[in-house]
Amino acid sequence: MIRILLLALLFIGLFRFITRFLFPIFRMTSAVRGQMRNMQNMQGQQNVQHDPSPPRPKPAKSDYIDFEEVK
Repeated sequence: MIRILLLALLFIGLFRFITRFLFPIFRMTSAVRGQMRNMQNMQGQQNVQHDPSPPRPKPAKSDYIDFEEVK
C-alpha cells in the first residue's frame, strides 16, 4: 500500500515537473528560434533589396601618410 502511494506521488511529481518546467522551456526555445529565423530572413531580404554602393577609388600612392608608433 505504501509502495503504491509513493510511486503515485513520484509519478505525480515527475508529471508536474515536466508540464510546469520542461514544456515551457521547449516552447520558449522554439519561439526564440522562430523569431531569429524570421529576423535573419528579413535581414537577408533587406540586403538583396539595397543597391550595392559604388566601389571606392583606391587612394593614390602619393596620398599615403607615414606614421610613427606612439608608446
